[in-house]
Amino acid sequence: MEYVRRCNVCGHIWCFTDNDMEKNKKNVQISLISSIGSLANVIGGTRYDAYEQSKIANKILDKIADYSKCPNCNSTNTKMISKEEYDKIQKIEEKRRNGFTANATLESLKKRIELFIEEKDWDSASLYLEQITDMSPDNAMVYMLGLFVEYHATNDVDLINICSKNKIILDNNKNFRYVKKFGDQNLINRINEINKKIKEQIEKDNVKAFEDKYINTINIAKNSYDLSELMNTLEILESFEDYKEAREECGKLSEKIEKLKKEELEKEEKKRKQKIEKIKKYSKKIIIAIIILIVIVIVIVIVSKLIISLINKNNLYNKAMSYYENKNYEEAIEVLESIPKYKDSDEKIEECKEIIKELEEKNNKEEYEKATNMLDNGETFEAYKIFLKLGDYSNSKTMAEESLIQCWINDIRIDPSEVNDYKSLNKAVKETLR
Repeated sequence: MEYVRRCNVCGHIWCFTDNDMEKNKKNVQISLISSIGSLANVIGGTRYDAYEQSKIANKILDKIADYSKCPNCNSTNTKMISKEEYDKIQKIEEKRRNGFTANATLESLKKRIELFIEEKDWDSASLYLEQITDMSPDNAMVYMLGLFVEYHATNDVDLINICSKNKIILDNNKNFRYVKKFGDQNLINRINEINKKIKEQIEKDNVKAFEDKYINTINIAKNSYDLSELMNTLEILESFEDYKEAREECGKLSEKIEKLKKEELEKEEKKRKQKIEKIKKYSKKIIIAIIILIVIVIVIVIVSKLIISLINKNNLYNKAMSYYENKNYEEAIEVLESIPKYKDSDEKIEECKEIIKELEEKNNKEEYEKATNMLDNGETFEAYKIFLKLGDYSNSKTMAEESLIQCWINDIRIDPSEVNDYKSLNKAVKETLR
């Protein structure tokens, strides 16, 4: 799709398409990526890489076009125009290039402008004004028509209404000044009368707006009972000062506000007392409910602890019985000792101890017999180590010494680190050999 824009400053017209806008968008993205790359090279790369990336970004930036800006005068005061408007402008320009102004009289051109104004064809009127201004730059009527075109007014009354509505006074307007500069007395009187009526209408509108504001403020002061709104209204009313009954109304409104404040305070006090009474009324019930709730919580906590304790004790008892069944009697004793007096835990502890004692007695007996047989078979040092482990069982200590003596007699090499109290035994052996 093709788009057309026209500069409101110099009148230049330029075109662009969706394809141009898409290229512009891609160039913006590429430029952004290059700028990021340049920044990255500044941080972590070389100065040359950063410089090259910056050059790429600048080249791409040069390709980015701002289609909303006039390429002729760089003004941003531009607007989109339709194909119909563009065709109309082109026709006018074609006529101008073919010399229509050379053959046309000043009066005929002014008449054309007046017709354009009647038809509200402001673009055509503007183009003709440019041409006629070049032909007759000191023609006051041209500037008068320029005022109509500038404010899109079709006649004097329309100009007065438009300017007064938008609070526009013509004193500083360029066209207005040129009308007064180049115009005859009749035209000057006409433009002065227009400006005077604009000012009068603006003043009239201001007075009416002031009066409407005053009346609206008084109505709010009389009819509203919103304290916040009334306080704001009082500030507005005070700004009217001596206008009509403003001061008297301010006094009335102040009294109304004070009365409302007092009523508001009384309402708040009443609500506060009612709230206190309500709290007092239900305080006992609340306290009782809290006490009951606390008792219930305490009972729940105690019962929960008891249940948890029983569950834990039962789990530990079952664990101990598992050890007992698997003949891990020492582990069973350790667990059962943590739950004394639970079921038959104390009896089971004694039972486990008896079993351990019997097993130790049986094991010691078997080990003693094994060591004795080893000593008879000449395995004197191995027999010594077993007797040594047996400790105080039967005459194990004596048999350990005897085994060591046999090692000495038979000249069996002994590692001192494997002999308990090697020095003492060595001494005892030597005394025995003497």
